Amino acid sequence: MPETSTKFFATIGLHRSASTWAFNVARKLLLADGPPRNALSFYADQVEEIPPEAATKARGLMKSHHGSPELDACLDARPTRLVLTLRDPRDAALSMAQRFQAPPRDTVVWLCNDCVRLARLRERPHLALRYEAWFFEAPETVFALAADLDVEAPPQAMQSIFTAYRADAVRAFAQSLAALPAERVDTAGRFLVDRVTHIHAPHIGDGRSGKWKQLAPETRQALASALRPHLAAFGYEE
Repeated sequence: MPETSTKFFATIGLHRSASTWAFNVARKLLLADGPPRNALSFYADQVEEIPPEAATKARGLMKSHHGSPELDACLDARPTRLVLTLRDPRDAALSMAQRFQAPPRDTVVWLCNDCVRLARLRERPHLALRYEAWFFEAPETVFALAADLDVEAPPQAMQSIFTAYRADAVRAFAQSLAALPAERVDTAGRFLVDRVTHIHAPHIGDGRSGKWKQLAPETRQALASALRPHLAAFGYEE
């Protein structure tokens, strides 16, 4: 990452941990706290995915999941405010399989990679948001993010941001991605995705926690066995 005077922020989370909610609320807060042209938001898991124009903006916001040691070294090289989103990795892996029609063996690998990255980053100063606390349904989380990002925005603006990313609003937006301008729409596998918000067509599910407990006993055991190294590390009982 080039050396700049950009204030840099990163929302990094396990897949299906409401990390996209945190990213979009942070993005809107940064846009509300100055001219939009001075802010840039993007997704990156590798250093080469950081847009060159990140060096020219007053504020940069990155969304990321599994990342890479090289990318984290870039974050270490400059002051970066971290927002980390956590979820029981068993639920997260199951949710990924259900929402994106992916083989469970693949989603377990994805979540293991995410967990390794989050464990590494938790050693650094950060704001932690836990899915099971339903932070994405609490207006207070918007105010907490604003404080952590050192953003000043009127209370009514923060309430508007919260309302815009309620589950029903995101679900309706996700169902209308095809109506967006063509340059804003991409595909991830078989699904449409918005380049700006990173919301996918099947983004919103039922939001339930503990869904892994409803699996057949042998499936639960296999899931727990694959993710066992990360359960206690993130405060989840087996």
